[in-house]
Amino acid sequence: MTHDQVEATTLADRIGILEQCRIVQMGAPQRLGSPPINLLPRALFDSSAMPADASTVAIRPEDIVLHAPDTRDVLNLRVLEYSPLRHLLIMERDGTAIVATTMTERNFTPGQTVGVSLPPRSLLYFRSDGRRIPA
Repeated sequence: MTHDQVEATTLADRIGILEQCRIVQMGAPQRLGSPPINLLPRALFDSSAMPADASTVAIRPEDIVLHAPDTRDVLNLRVLEYSPLRHLLIMERDGTAIVATTMTERNFTPGQTVGVSLPPRSLLYFRSDGRRIPA
C-alpha cells in the first residue's frame, strides 16, 4: 500500500483506489492515471437512456470521441484550454468541465465549439451516495 501515485503507477500491475475505507475503483495503472475520470451531472444526458437512480455519469477522458460541432447526436462543448504536449482538451457545457485526451493533429483555441460523443459502452453510472450502479 502507498500514497505515492508515481510509485504505484510505476510498480503495480493493478491499482485499487480507496475512499473512506472502501475500494471505489480498481484497474491497470493506465486506466486509473491522470487525468482523472469525468464526473458529469445527469442533466447533461437524455435521462431515458440511463438507470433511473443514476445521479452522476462518469467517462474516462480517453473514451470521449471528438466530432465537428453541430453533428447529429453530439454534445456541443466550448473549449476552455488545449495542451498539445499533454494531449488534453478541456471543454465545458453549462458550467461543467469535461476533459478529453486526444492524439489529433488539430489545434483547438479557447472559445471554439467542439462536438463530442460519449459512447454508451464507456459510461459508468453512480447513485447519489457515490456507489456505482452495475451495468
